[in-house]
Amino acid sequence: MSNPHQKDRLTPRFAPDWAWETIMETLALDSRSKAFDPQLRATIAAAYEAVECLDQSEDCLLDAMILWENVEGQYRAGHFSEAFKAFGVCEMRRQVIRLVEPCRKTYQLAINIGFDDPFDMDFVPWFLDNCVIETPELQLVLNIDGMVRAAFERE
Repeated sequence: MSNPHQKDRLTPRFAPDWAWETIMETLALDSRSKAFDPQLRATIAAAYEAVECLDQSEDCLLDAMILWENVEGQYRAGHFSEAFKAFGVCEMRRQVIRLVEPCRKTYQLAINIGFDDPFDMDFVPWFLDNCVIETPELQLVLNIDGMVRAAFERE
C-alpha cells in the first residue's frame, strides 16, 4: 500500500552552498526559457517553487524538539486528538516539523513588538493555541493573521 503523503515527502539532498545556488538559479532561468516548451517550463517552475530550504542548525533542532514536546503535552490534554488519530505519531512529527520555521518567525515578530517571555514555556504553548488549528481534513494549518500583534502589543 502506498503512502498518500509520499509525493510530498521531503528528500534530503546535500550540496555546498555554491552548488545549491547554481542549481536554484538554473531552475529559475529554465522555468522562463523559450528553449523549453510551455508544459516543461511549467513543470520546472513547479519544481522550483516546491523546493524548501530547511534550517538544520542546533537552535532549529532544539526548537523542533520544544514544539514537539508541547504538541505531545497538548495531545495528552485532549488537543490535536483527531489529528493524531487520523495521522498517527510519525505523520504528526512531519506536521510539527513544518511548523518550526513559522513558529520561529512568529516568535521573532513577537519579540520585535515587545514580547520577552521564554520561547519554550510561554510562547510555544501560545503559538499552538492561537496559530495552529485542525482543519476538517485534520491537517495542521497556520492561522496567524494579526494575532501576534493583537496579543503582544497590549502587553
